[in-house]
Amino acid sequence: MEKWKIPLLIMLIFCIISLGIIVFRLVGSRQIDGVNPYMYCSEVELSKVDVFYVAPLYKGVPINESRAWCDYILSFDKEIYMYGVKGSYEELSKNIAREEVSYGMDIFESCFGFRPERIKPPQLVLNDYNEKMLGEVDLNVDIFYNQLFHKVYHCGDSGFFPNRFQDYF
Repeated sequence: MEKWKIPLLIMLIFCIISLGIIVFRLVGSRQIDGVNPYMYCSEVELSKVDVFYVAPLYKGVPINESRAWCDYILSFDKEIYMYGVKGSYEELSKNIAREEVSYGMDIFESCFGFRPERIKPPQLVLNDYNEKMLGEVDLNVDIFYNQLFHKVYHCGDSGFFPNRFQDYF
């Protein structure tokens, strides 16, 4: 193959992959991270997404203490999963006890009436120990590829990119 064709082929492959990611983001589910009674999420933000990632114990307060809030979130009829246990910065980068995760799952179930099937680590940081342990408690982990292929909003507009950016890409 001639030398000038190799960079052209690499550029073509990059463009096809980029286009594929954009198409997936356009047709894939929209998600919002950090849903919790103490993290501001407007009704507009909550209405435009398909999946809520809820922090069951944000700032030490269990979400199941407010039946009205739990019912409000359920009224949107969206998929609901866990956003860490506390939703705190890189909380799953350090080893946490299985009991802490189980406690978060119990709070989640008490609020919504079902056990969570999935969990997303805050800031997408997860160590090997926690990854294994989360699998052992039957939680599927959503990490980097989830963010790449879905539009992800954040309560309080606290993500790396502002929420309005997600509307365009």
